Amino acid sequence: LLRARHAQTRHPAIKQILASIAKDEALHSRTCWHLAESLLPTLSQGERKAVAHHAKRLYEVVRRSFSTAGLSPLEQDHARRVRQVTADRGLGAVPPDQADAIVESCIVDEIRPRLQRLGLT
Repeated sequence: LLRARHAQTRHPAIKQILASIAKDEALHSRTCWHLAESLLPTLSQGERKAVAHHAKRLYEVVRRSFSTAGLSPLEQDHARRVRQVTADRGLGAVPPDQADAIVESCIVDEIRPRLQRLGLT
C-alpha cells in the first residue's frame, strides 16, 4: 500500500515522507516475520490456536484502518470521499477501490498463507 501511495504522490515532501516510512516499515516487517518464524513453531497447539484467533481479529482492524472494508455505510462513504480527494490531489493516498484491493490481497495472498505455513489455521 505504501508503494502504491508513494507512486501516486505528487507532493515532493509527502513523497519523501512516504519513502522514509516505507523503509522503516520494511524493517519492521522483516523483524516481525523473523520472530514469527522463530517463535510460532515452538508454541503448543493451544497457544497457536489463540494466536490464530487474535490474527483473525487483527485482519479486521487492518481492513478498517487501511481500507474501507468493515466500516459502517456512513463511515465508509466519508472515508472513501476523503481518500479519493487526497488521491486526486496527489497527497499520499490511492483511490479507495485500489487501497481496498491492495489491503485484501495483502491479507489473503501474503499474510494469511504465510501464517498458515507457520502452523496457524
